[in-house]
Amino acid sequence: MEPDVKVASPQERLYARSQSAQIAAQTGCAGCLRGHFGNGGKEFHTAWEDDLEIRKTEAFENDLQSLLSGLREEGAHLLKDRSSLREFCLQNPEGSLGVNSTEYIFRAEAGDTAFLLRADPFLKGYDFFLYCYGKDLLDQHMRRAQNGIRFVSLSYEELFRIPDGDGIRIICPDGTWLDRTCRFVDDTHVEIGGGWESVYHIREFAEKMSRCGNTVIPLRSSLPEQCYGQLPATGEIVILRRGESGFYRTTAKPGSRKKNAALVEKYNAKYGVGKAQAEAMMAGSTLGWSAPEADPAHYAAKAF
Repeated sequence: MEPDVKVASPQERLYARSQSAQIAAQTGCAGCLRGHFGNGGKEFHTAWEDDLEIRKTEAFENDLQSLLSGLREEGAHLLKDRSSLREFCLQNPEGSLGVNSTEYIFRAEAGDTAFLLRADPFLKGYDFFLYCYGKDLLDQHMRRAQNGIRFVSLSYEELFRIPDGDGIRIICPDGTWLDRTCRFVDDTHVEIGGGWESVYHIREFAEKMSRCGNTVIPLRSSLPEQCYGQLPATGEIVILRRGESGFYRTTAKPGSRKKNAALVEKYNAKYGVGKAQAEAMMAGSTLGWSAPEADPAHYAAKAF
């Protein structure tokens, strides 16, 4: 039977990589099948990497062989050879990770197993990585992760919440900072930065930051790296940078408040920055990046 291969959702893309032991266990990740088509693009070589050996049951092996048979021998022949995989990727541009990436992410299912296929048949190296999960466990973990990752104070008060896969900036007392990607483990645990010692209870992390004198702010992926803004007091056009307080002056010639507002909107539109993002950037640079107003979602119901 030909498998139904779909473009992976933004959330599913997070699982098309090696996972920590904690996330692998919760999602029933059996491992990853790496594959390449040889120098001529017509061969088929694979190597298996275990995550949870206990997941490699006979039923799982049957699911895997069923999927590979379907992708190589039936229907679209997605994994028949390198040119077939390239063609499939190009026919599904929405699966691309972006203009600066040659990788594409897809999801397929067979039996009780969900497969996330990360394909890159355009550069030298492995042509694809096939990550194998318990379907129900993966979907359950993603549903829970939709609640986001909480960051709390020592008194357990929620300071802010970020989506699974977003980042934080840890600002040290000397003004230097570290940016770290965060993954949802469960409602009270977060993986920060990857590695064996990267999983924290959310209050444990708050204690560590307090002990070191560090400040933590969200680096929301829904915000641009920088954008243009207009100072409320003077109407001056300035540049705002994500995660930084204050603003940078521009070389824009002084104009009326109305003219400057039109220029800000024009400049931001050129770089794909929406009004909600620009509002959130201004709020973050003035009120602090943990403020609710520094999240574009805060303006979802606002009519601009």
